[in-house]
Amino acid sequence: PPPSFHNQRIPPTVITFAQFMAVDIHSVTGVFLWTESPEWLLHMTLTDIHIDGSILHSSRSLLVNITVRSSSAKLLRHAADACLAELSVALAAEATFVAQGPLSLEEVYVGLEHTKAVINDGFYSFVQERHKTEPLSSKPDLAIIVQRLAPIIPKLLTLKLEDALLQDMATLQLFQFKTKFTPAIPPATWPQLGVELKVTGFHVSKDTCKLLILDKLSFDAEVMEKAIIVQFSLKNLLVSYDHENVYSWLLTHLHQPQDLQEVEDEEEVSDWEWLQGVELKGKAELLNVTTILRLSQASVDAVSGFNHLKVVCTCNPSTFNAEGHKYTAELLMESAWCRLNSGQDAPPGKSHIWGTPLYLGVTLVNLRRPLTGPARLQGMLDIVRAEWSPPLASFLSHAASCVKDYQSLRRVQQSSRSSSAMNLHIDTTINITNTNAFFIADKKVCIVVRLDKMLVDSRQVKLSVTLEGAKIMSLSPTKAQFTCLRSEEIKAACCHVKMVRAEWHRQDNMWLVELTEEVDTVWSPNLHLKLLTLFKEMKALRNTLVSPETVVSESSTMTESPPRKLQVK
Repeated sequence: PPPSFHNQRIPPTVITFAQFMAVDIHSVTGVFLWTESPEWLLHMTLTDIHIDGSILHSSRSLLVNITVRSSSAKLLRHAADACLAELSVALAAEATFVAQGPLSLEEVYVGLEHTKAVINDGFYSFVQERHKTEPLSSKPDLAIIVQRLAPIIPKLLTLKLEDALLQDMATLQLFQFKTKFTPAIPPATWPQLGVELKVTGFHVSKDTCKLLILDKLSFDAEVMEKAIIVQFSLKNLLVSYDHENVYSWLLTHLHQPQDLQEVEDEEEVSDWEWLQGVELKGKAELLNVTTILRLSQASVDAVSGFNHLKVVCTCNPSTFNAEGHKYTAELLMESAWCRLNSGQDAPPGKSHIWGTPLYLGVTLVNLRRPLTGPARLQGMLDIVRAEWSPPLASFLSHAASCVKDYQSLRRVQQSSRSSSAMNLHIDTTINITNTNAFFIADKKVCIVVRLDKMLVDSRQVKLSVTLEGAKIMSLSPTKAQFTCLRSEEIKAACCHVKMVRAEWHRQDNMWLVELTEEVDTVWSPNLHLKLLTLFKEMKALRNTLVSPETVVSESSTMTESPPRKLQVK
């Protein structure tokens, strides 16, 4: 552990000297040489340095001010491209100490302006050469470290970065980081800590392709005695991923060949035991988030996003519940979508645009765990649209290939070990309204399934599903979009079920299907061929996504299930 700074004091001579100190330095140049392999050289230059000290608040506070008008640093090595990285920045810093009494660092401010950095290609290979795997060692006690360093931990720390530029890669308008720290005073065992982070105008690009655009991000956290409060907000985020460019860049600059190694799954140790008896509160709100996935030149691009997402969760410690905490969580999401090879705007609420695999109008989920009894999940979804199409199958196939590319970067063999299954049951109730499913075959034919309402209720004893207003129709997707109608407004349908209820009794493994209204069905060879084509395409995609070894292992490990019973009314 580090040495303790308690009972340390600032010498009176230092305070007297600082009261009349003012130092101006025109230029300072320094060189640091690392002789071990790989060798490197750090060259630094500071211009117009001003250092000033003063006594404030009736000789109770010592203020130290440092200003550097411009500074530059270069990282060099013996190679064809000698310069690995460059950095230039203007610095302004202030620190306030307690001049009388025990040593205490009250406030620190660090401001960086006009920061410009250049990272050359040789820097990444240099980092890989210097990377060494550290041997496993016992983790230090964080509480002891904080207690020993408490006098020199700033009570108020501010780090501000403005107008930063990483040449040919990124720009940043504002980065601000603030912390507030108050040491623990007995009988309290936790210090009071506050963290505030703000990011504005962060853009990342490569050539003419915009990889990331972030307008505003804020993060606030407060730690008190047995309580943690976290708030997160994000506004206007665009993330673009081009697999060929990103994967080739990672493979060229950051990948190191590794031998096949066996990784043992460690036991779940007491890393989270300190959360026992801690009250947790969290809130996250995200606005206008969009992601663009470009996997290959042969497949279409996928654009997904949502307009609004809000998550609120609380976790209260309970001395009466031996099984754990009492917690609640709520999720609200508005207008979430995924589109293929189309614009970034959200689809309209009442019309389906072809090439939209998924659209969710409003999603509301509530999860609660009381002091006694099982946890309960309640969900409500309004306006649900899903589409299956050959472009979607091609995109999923390319996505599986991209995942395999990343898996090949690190060849790790997981050790096989037995694990006990966790018996966890959550009572679930999900209410879904205005559902449309579109199944487009390769022959430009579409099967449309309309469902006005679906209710799913899962308990520990049984599972029940209720469907209302279900219709199936066939059409050709010739127009740009399809207007979604209620089931009674659809005239031509090959199947119509007004209401059906199904129950599955888990203990008896028995299904009970109850048809409370009339059922109309029409079967034809043409409909049979359409369904057969869809089945073959889905099966072909499954064979592409799942390796033959997985299919064989699943069939060999499949246990014989008890006979099912079916009762239809």
